[in-house]
Amino acid sequence: MSSSTYPLKPFVLATLLVVSAACGDDAESGDAQRFCGAVQENRDALVEPRLTSPADAATLVELYRQVGELAPLAIEEHWDALTLLYATASTVDPDDPESRERVKARAFATERSAITVHEWLLRTCAVDIGPVATIVPPAPAVPTTTPATIP
Repeated sequence: MSSSTYPLKPFVLATLLVVSAACGDDAESGDAQRFCGAVQENRDALVEPRLTSPADAATLVELYRQVGELAPLAIEEHWDALTLLYATASTVDPDDPESRERVKARAFATERSAITVHEWLLRTCAVDIGPVATIVPPAPAVPTTTPATIP
């Protein structure tokens, strides 16, 4: 092996490792096609669940977890945030103000993930999970000009 090709060997090995890690096992890295199929197949149950009992809430959380196991890395963190929101909501005690506040805080913290999941599913899967409700209005636009400084 000539000395001019030797420096490429670590680069090629590193590239192969990165590519193999990115392609990885479906169970580890998720599979967009399978994930999209699972969301499409369970769309109504995910978006418009019929919650009449605590058992129904637990079933919804379990469904989110199962579908989330298929989530590609690009959306996994956001899907997990939604799952945590529903898990938190499933434990709310309507008579306990702290419990209600905990769910409100989780919902607020999950807004960006809900929007990201909605947009990703539309773009990648052509699945519309309906409008995403937010609990606070968007922040006012920040002016693009810099105020003059006074000497």
